[in-house]
Amino acid sequence: MISCSPDEIASVENATRGWDYIFYSLPFSAGDVVITSETEYGSNVTSFLQMKRSRGVLVEVIPNDPATGVLDVNSLSNAIASIGERAKLVAISHIPTSNGVVHPAEKIGSICREYDIPFLLDACQSVGQLPVDLGQIHCDALTATSRKYLRGPRGQGFLYVNKRGHFWDLEPMYLDVRSARNDESSPTGYQVRLSPTWPRHSFRTSLGRIS
Repeated sequence: MISCSPDEIASVENATRGWDYIFYSLPFSAGDVVITSETEYGSNVTSFLQMKRSRGVLVEVIPNDPATGVLDVNSLSNAIASIGERAKLVAISHIPTSNGVVHPAEKIGSICREYDIPFLLDACQSVGQLPVDLGQIHCDALTATSRKYLRGPRGQGFLYVNKRGHFWDLEPMYLDVRSARNDESSPTGYQVRLSPTWPRHSFRTSLGRIS
């Protein structure tokens, strides 16, 4: 449905929780820059502000094209070039909850690939409503929920992590006995398990029925 392999999908409670798993696992430092849009989802913005307060992360807001209402990709490219190595993440909501615009995810993905910057796409409002082809978007991670346009139950969503992207070897924001094992030979004293816990869950639902 979204052009990825099953081992790139993790089952999560909802799109926001999947987004949090990625965002809060990133090793931000003071002066790092997160790039987003004028119409980013409120919960995500709150996370940006928390990271600004706790770690000194800066937030760069890219303006929308006044003619179309969508993110201005030329401004995005210029901002990344200007910020340079301090640009650590582009985080965009594909379709904002506040209006019906569809941000150009494929173009954003191309720009991020050009500058080798991670791209986190919140697709809560688009998966199931619009065609979403990860082979064309080239994001590093995408989150979606079941209860909206997939017509599934509450309490279910998924997180896609591109196995060729920046986040595949990202250590989770928290660990337990299912996601890590004690290892005295490791400098950290533990090893993250490369098993069906993070992020290699199968999302076993009836998604195959959706045409």
